[in-house]
Amino acid sequence: EYMDSLEGLPEAMRRAFRDGDWSVMDMDGANQFFPSAWVEAAVDRGRNKELMPDGLPIKSIGCDVATVGDESAHAYYDGNRIVDIVAVKGLLTSDGHGYNAWLKSSIIDRGLSEIPPIGIDSIFGSAYDICKEDPFYQGKVVAVHFGESLNMMSDNGMLDLPSVKVALYWYLRTRLDPDSESPIGIPDDPTLIAQFKAINYKVEGRKVVLEKKSDMKERVGFSPDRLEACIYAIAPDIMGGDPLAGMYGY
Repeated sequence: EYMDSLEGLPEAMRRAFRDGDWSVMDMDGANQFFPSAWVEAAVDRGRNKELMPDGLPIKSIGCDVATVGDESAHAYYDGNRIVDIVAVKGLLTSDGHGYNAWLKSSIIDRGLSEIPPIGIDSIFGSAYDICKEDPFYQGKVVAVHFGESLNMMSDNGMLDLPSVKVALYWYLRTRLDPDSESPIGIPDDPTLIAQFKAINYKVEGRKVVLEKKSDMKERVGFSPDRLEACIYAIAPDIMGGDPLAGMYGY
């Protein structure tokens, strides 16, 4: 089954390990999770107003809650693209009440006529708890538990996705693929683009293992805060009432 396992690897690793084509190292790192060409194509799609017009209703909002040294971010998603991302230093949202006030102010400034589902990082529980209890959000706040274990396979049926975090990252990766049935657009945000290109991963046996946020920060000097806001934004798109319902036949 060795060749089948190699066939199931992402493109750069497949070309290197199956075909012996080590020129892929000149394009992206072999462990880069989101191919640079896919990220750049997603930015181009996001700019294309004919393909992805402005003014569509916001389908969901994704909220990453930061510690003092990083950024807090939230992303607005209309079903086709990440419309934009709002970010501030984590120091300004260092407790749940601060995050709630900042998020609410952003939504009011945006003039949304209806509150969409809001996927929020539940690790820093006070922000989630306070937002969930605030009637302003009309009961639309959804906890996203990155660390929750799953028993899922990738869309090609070759790789194990062992957690909610890995499964959501993989889902966004498939949406970035230009050959996807519904390729996503992302904003032309240099910080976001850098975060997309910086996140690494590895395959242990058949299991996809994402680089830890702390390891990424030590390696490149920043965390994937804006990227993870995008991850939380697409989470309600596939979660429904059952976490990851409908994803890859789950």
